[in-house]
Amino acid sequence: MSHPFQQAPQAWQEDDVLSTRSIVLVLCGALTITLVMVLWVGLWFRAMRVPTPSAVATRAIEIGPFHPRRDDARRALDSYEWVDRENGLIRIPVERAMDLMLLRQRQK
Repeated sequence: MSHPFQQAPQAWQEDDVLSTRSIVLVLCGALTITLVMVLWVGLWFRAMRVPTPSAVATRAIEIGPFHPRRDDARRALDSYEWVDRENGLIRIPVERAMDLMLLRQRQK
C-alpha cells in the first residue's frame, strides 16, 4: 500500500523561447504604429474641416428667419415669373412643379 504523503515527481521549467528583448521590440513597434495612426487620423479630420454644430448655429443666427436674402429666396420659390419670355421659360412654385411631375408620372 502506498503512503498518502508520497513525494511528487520533480518538475522542471522549460527554457523561454522568446527573449525579453524581442517582446520589448514588438511592443515598441506596436506603440509606434498606433501613435502614427492616431496622428494621421487627427490630421485627416483636421483637413476635412467639418463645421462644428456651433459654427452652423452661428451662421443660422447671422442669417436669421427674416433675413432679406431668405425672403428673396422664398419669394422666388413661391411665385410665377418669366425667366425667358422668348423661349417660353417660366419659373413656377416648387409645390406646383412637384404636382405637375406627379401628374406626368401617373400618365405614363
